[in-house]
Amino acid sequence: MGELGQTAVIAGHFKVPVVLVSGDEAVAQEAHALLGDVETVAVKRGFGRFHARCLHPRRAQLMIREGAKRAVKRCKEIKPYVVAPPIEIKLELATTDLADALADHDGVRRLDARTVVKIVSSALHAIDF
Repeated sequence: MGELGQTAVIAGHFKVPVVLVSGDEAVAQEAHALLGDVETVAVKRGFGRFHARCLHPRRAQLMIREGAKRAVKRCKEIKPYVVAPPIEIKLELATTDLADALADHDGVRRLDARTVVKIVSSALHAIDF
């Protein structure tokens, strides 16, 4: 689960729905796959980790403003993304040294050279790695 999902889990803990997602085309697709029929505004197309083709800022601002208006009108119909505890957090890290550092924390179990897992009692503790 990426940044969008992690944010949705935290918001869901407080019973707050994610009603608008803005970013690149990939995050808009991810939002629909994870959250369902939420408002999305794609203002760029990613071509790599550090490359994107962006809309002109004025056009992007207008699109986001219009998306926000639609989202606010629909906020009561969009349900929060709630994950019931206990929650298993599994991190696959880029390098083994990062996994080494986390493996020493309380409640963390090492699965392989780059993967660790921890069970948490609340969405709020999902970021306590």
